[in-house]
Amino acid sequence: VWLWDVAKGKLIQEYPFVGTAVHAIVPSANGEQVFVGTEDGGVHIVDVATGQAREAFRGKSGTYSLALSPDEKFLVTGHSSSPHPEQGPEAALPSVLLWDIETGKLVREFEPQASTTFEIAFLSDGEHVAGSGLISNYVWDVPTGKLLASPGQSPELGPLLWWSVSPAPSGPAILVGGVEAGFDPEALPSLLVLWD
Repeated sequence: VWLWDVAKGKLIQEYPFVGTAVHAIVPSANGEQVFVGTEDGGVHIVDVATGQAREAFRGKSGTYSLALSPDEKFLVTGHSSSPHPEQGPEAALPSVLLWDIETGKLVREFEPQASTTFEIAFLSDGEHVAGSGLISNYVWDVPTGKLLASPGQSPELGPLLWWSVSPAPSGPAILVGGVEAGFDPEALPSLLVLWD
């Protein structure tokens, strides 16, 4: 993981993660910490000033997405449907997990979805989490962990592969991005869809 001075285009600091790939990064609002998700299922907290990193949480499989709650008390993590070699066969199902940052404890596991969660986001109310999981999108209720909706596949749009999700600028809607299903994403049209 590298920290860059954007204005000067210069590398400020390097934070090495040896032996595993980095899939997700999210900074704290004050810029003092960075949360890093890795292929081995780890979620690390990096102190930006010192460069010190510690593993705070560990999921069942590769950590592909991260999101901080609006109050930054909780972190939600999206995991792969393919277990890391060090994980057992019980890790084969994809998972979305909610962690208490201060205690480091798992608060809850959200109701399962069908594929790896490549992108995840808290909605502005802090009460809902949206995820993009390749074959569909998901919206969960944070207090209960229940899956509330799975928007994404639509007869009007045809078969799609979803890669990204973000809260809409206002209201409870989400923006999701994807491509038509097929083997050559570069040759297929991309889509940005607003779901209410």
